[in-house]
Amino acid sequence: SLAFLPVIVYNFMGFELMSGASAEMKNPARDVPVTIAVSGILIAAFYLFATIGILIALPLDEIDLVSGIVDTLRVLLGEGGAGGAFVVALGLMALYSFLANMVTWTMGANRSAAEAALDGNLPPMFSRLHAVHKTPASAAIVTGVVTTVVIVIYGFLAADAEDLFWTLFAFSSIVFLLPYLAMFAAFLKLRNSDPSTPRPYRVPGGKGGAVVLAVICMLFILQAVVFFIYTPGEFDMIYAASVVAGVVVTLIIGEGLVRWAERKRAG
Repeated sequence: SLAFLPVIVYNFMGFELMSGASAEMKNPARDVPVTIAVSGILIAAFYLFATIGILIALPLDEIDLVSGIVDTLRVLLGEGGAGGAFVVALGLMALYSFLANMVTWTMGANRSAAEAALDGNLPPMFSRLHAVHKTPASAAIVTGVVTTVVIVIYGFLAADAEDLFWTLFAFSSIVFLLPYLAMFAAFLKLRNSDPSTPRPYRVPGGKGGAVVLAVICMLFILQAVVFFIYTPGEFDMIYAASVVAGVVVTLIIGEGLVRWAERKRAG
């Protein structure tokens, strides 16, 4: 069961993306903390509801990573007649929700990249906005191209659809999780080095509470990264190597882009 811990952590990631749109909020000091609390409760409730429903319908060893939702619907509703049509309709709705989820995540990440480029921390190509809608169009194009290339490369390495899904999921999740370690460390550093700066909201509990909460979060992130690479009870060297290699290449390219931006800013 430890293999599923990183997925649980992953499900709660992304709350900070809303802060990228704080300039468009009327009262971010009030809205962001409330949104985090409400979203956390809803996410936990919906995931528990869906997971329990699937486990009631199917034994654990029969749940497929890729088709688990559709398999569950077929058991509950049947495969023919009105039940089968309902399964198809619900499956399409699930696909739409996955697509919408990825689009909103990408919008937040693209906005963050554009803001970083405007501050000189990424190359200028990420800062170009759409002429009419003022959205980070160039960052979105780069994201689409890179994502397509990554999917094609891992597609050649994967043995089947389930292997492709999990390898891509693990690789992208680790890339997504690692910056949180630096973020929590930066949070602690700023509490000590820059305590006088006014901040819209503040973690309660004083310095001790901040340290405890940050360390707990960092430990959860670390275990998630480890278990995305190492499945307890078994170790697949090819899978681990492909995931780690993808993460290393991503970090090298990211550092290269940051250094390129620094040189252009200095010049």
